[in-house]
Amino acid sequence: MSGSENDLERGQQANTLGVINGEGSPAYKLPSIVEHIREQAYDSISQYISQLFDSCDDLFYDLSSRANSNQEQALYFESMREIRIKRQGIQQSYSQEFDAHFQRLISPQHSAPAPNASNKLALVQNDELEIDVALVNMHSRANDVYSEDLYNLQVRLDHLLPGVNIDQENNPLSPELISRAFANACQNNLEISIKPLIILLKQFERFVLKRMGQVYAEANQLLIEAGIVPKIPRKLNKQANNPEGTTQEHTDENILDDMVKQQNRYGIPLARNYDGYDTHFSLSEFSELLAGARNGAFSYDNVKPYSDNPGPMMPVAELVALLNKAQTILNQQGKHETPKAYLHTVTSKLLGSRNPSKPQSLNESEDDIINLVAMFFEFILDDNHIALALRNQISRLQIPVLKLALRDNTFFSDSSHPARNLINTIAAVGVIYDDERDLKKDKIYQTIVEIVQTICHQYTFDDNIFSELLPQLEKIIDKEQHRSSIIEKRTSQTEIGKSQVKIANKTARSFLVKKLRNTRLPGYIRDFLIDRWLNVMIMALLKSQEDSEEWVTITQTVDDLIWCCQPPKDNKALQRLERLRPDTLERIGAGLKSLGEHDDTIQEELALLEDAIEKANNNQLEITMISESEEQTIVNPPTLEDSGENNDKTAIEKQQDEFSELSYEALKKAESIRPGDWIHYQGATPEKIIKCKLSTKIKTTDHYLFVNRFGLKVLEKSRRQFAYDLHQGKASLIDNTPFFERVLDRMFVNMKQAASPA
Repeated sequence: MSGSENDLERGQQANTLGVINGEGSPAYKLPSIVEHIREQAYDSISQYISQLFDSCDDLFYDLSSRANSNQEQALYFESMREIRIKRQGIQQSYSQEFDAHFQRLISPQHSAPAPNASNKLALVQNDELEIDVALVNMHSRANDVYSEDLYNLQVRLDHLLPGVNIDQENNPLSPELISRAFANACQNNLEISIKPLIILLKQFERFVLKRMGQVYAEANQLLIEAGIVPKIPRKLNKQANNPEGTTQEHTDENILDDMVKQQNRYGIPLARNYDGYDTHFSLSEFSELLAGARNGAFSYDNVKPYSDNPGPMMPVAELVALLNKAQTILNQQGKHETPKAYLHTVTSKLLGSRNPSKPQSLNESEDDIINLVAMFFEFILDDNHIALALRNQISRLQIPVLKLALRDNTFFSDSSHPARNLINTIAAVGVIYDDERDLKKDKIYQTIVEIVQTICHQYTFDDNIFSELLPQLEKIIDKEQHRSSIIEKRTSQTEIGKSQVKIANKTARSFLVKKLRNTRLPGYIRDFLIDRWLNVMIMALLKSQEDSEEWVTITQTVDDLIWCCQPPKDNKALQRLERLRPDTLERIGAGLKSLGEHDDTIQEELALLEDAIEKANNNQLEITMISESEEQTIVNPPTLEDSGENNDKTAIEKQQDEFSELSYEALKKAESIRPGDWIHYQGATPEKIIKCKLSTKIKTTDHYLFVNRFGLKVLEKSRRQFAYDLHQGKASLIDNTPFFERVLDRMFVNMKQAASPA
């Protein structure tokens, strides 16, 4: 081909791929992935700006209504009118400059529209300085908030466009450029003074800059899905690549190899630390046990010897790439109706994908990891203590966790690993959730579903996704726990109050029966003591103790009233009666007033009492004693709840006091359980399990109060009844050991027992 033909071909290619810039040199089109980012980002920002303008009417109207002068009021009204009329022009100008920033990536000579002050209200130099200061403050705050997302975006764009050095100055989505573009658009279209213009820029920060996190996340995700630097390495050497970003297999392979070599090198922030847990699990010993199972030293059903496969060895990078594809397929299939462990099945298919008759083999280290992760999920998904809906969500994390474990050799040794903490947190939620409850409106469950879906959809190479998502779950859990703790506190206070009322009621009634027994009184006086004064006695006990001065006064009033109703035997008794009667009636009036009764009602009552006392002294009223049935009614009224054991106790439970030794041991066990501990309690049937938390031990009645995860009362048991239920297995303490560590320990112990059956 001749030189002229080459020149012609290059010219045709330039016309096909791009446009001719102002100097006549060809400017190629942006890669399609960048065009997609531009369109997606502009759609979001345009929507934010529309919301900004929609808010301006209310904002400037409110400012004008609070103006200190007519001039200031007119300023805001005119600004509101100007912005309303010119908003379309501002948006068009902004769109042009926004597109120009992207075009400059491939055509540096392409300039963005500059502020046009020739036909607008001129801004003095100080005003320009004020605008610059406002813009610098705005984009500085945004850069601080989105520093990591912006850096990742710049690295990926820089890698995608080998001929351009991408930084904050030319990144078209940087806070500097998008805020400056808006300021220029306003200056080109609006005839308003500096004060309302600065207000408008502040609204831009509120409605646009503070929402850019979603724009940056979506842009980075598009590049990751296109294979553009899925994991940001420490040292990134630009390589020639396809500008379209459609074929990145070689780049992906190099990055994956680099990730395997430098496992967990970024120091993922840790959410919790369970180092204090004393576990029997040992990774090195477990590897030895797995080697013994592979070599036939002992039999263990859950171990699959992939290292013994007849085919050639598969590199871990290739296996992880295949797991990425399998994860996508399984995620598209949606949730499983029932959780199931499928890692062994998936791994076997992937290793046999080239030649099913001779599946590829793996290194023993990868073999160990796959078996360990598979066994872990088999254990956790077989645990019926975790609600089925939560086991289902954990089941969907099998492939993501396996990929992480294959690349990160600290996964099993670091007890504070974010991925482990995430599983621990989900499992801890599952332990206290009930399968019967509809979880569609449960905030914690819905957050877990969203997090799991995010991991299954987005997780390829960036292990930080676990540390980024875990705080979201912890935040919503903390919020729900705070709410339930408030309800629980109210529930406990209510139940403690009820128990105090029961004790006060029982004490007051017992005292009154003791005083009325074998005592002759007019029927009206007796009824007053039982129906009215008893409430005064109960109130006094609730306010103070039995040895208090108030209680002594109240009970002495009962004695004095009874004495006043007896006919005087002599003049000395008559003289005492004349002194005691008004004093007793005065104390009765004070007692009734403490119940909140009206003064007129109290005076009527006192008059009736005085009349009854007078007639009783003169033998004009029938005086009788209370009967045994009346005593029982006073002590155990039909409306008074039984403060003792539950009424559904079996005969065996009623006989438990006979087993003093058993009772002592059981009581010690019950006393060792502390408020805040979670309990599995058998309900009406063995299949019905109530998941509840010990909220408080009510000392006055020696009862244990149990609440659900919402802080509402579900059970109340006496200490002896609870101790008996623990001994009989109707109640059991939920182990609060971190779930991941507990499962590893169980796996280790089980395999060790299989290796040493003796």
